[in-house]
Amino acid sequence: VKGNDEVYNLLATARKRDSLIDFWSEINEIVDSDATAAAYKRPKTKRTPLHMACSMVDLDDGMSDQFTNDNSIVASIHALIRACPASVGDNRDSKGFIPLHYVLSPGIAVNNDDRPPRFKVRAQVVRALVAADKNNGAVTKYLSKNNAVFQADTGGVTPLYFVLQTLPNDFD
Repeated sequence: VKGNDEVYNLLATARKRDSLIDFWSEINEIVDSDATAAAYKRPKTKRTPLHMACSMVDLDDGMSDQFTNDNSIVASIHALIRACPASVGDNRDSKGFIPLHYVLSPGIAVNNDDRPPRFKVRAQVVRALVAADKNNGAVTKYLSKNNAVFQADTGGVTPLYFVLQTLPNDFD
C-alpha cells in the first residue's frame, strides 16, 4: 500500500520541537482521518511511521505515565497500528529492523541524546505490538528468541542482542 508521507514527515520533526504536548494528538488526528498516512514507507530507508514512532519512545512528551492520554506516544502508536496493522509484523526497514527493534533498544533510537530510557512506555508499546501481531507472529517470534547472535553477513540482529548492547560493560 502506498500511503501519503504527511505523518512520516511530521515525525521527522519531533526532536526539533520545544514541546511535544500537542504533537502526538496531531499525529493521531492525521492517522484517524487518513489511514494511508500510517501505511507510508520511505523509499530509501523502507521505514514506516511506526518505525519512526517506535524509535522515539524516550522523547519526553510530558505524558510519561499517562498511557491513556491522547497526547502520548503510546496513543499514537496505537493509532498507527489500528490504521495499518501490516506495519507491525515482519516489516523490515533497510537495516533489517522491525519496529520492535527500535522499542527494545535505546541504543538505536534516532539521534539518541543520552536521555534515560522510559521503560514503562517501552513496556506499553511492546504490549501493543504483540497484541497487534496476531496473524504474522513476527513480534512474538523475535521476543521468543533465546540467543543473542549478531549476523554480520546480513546485518540482522535479534532484539535481545540490542538489549544486551545497552547494558553497561562490567569489564571496564
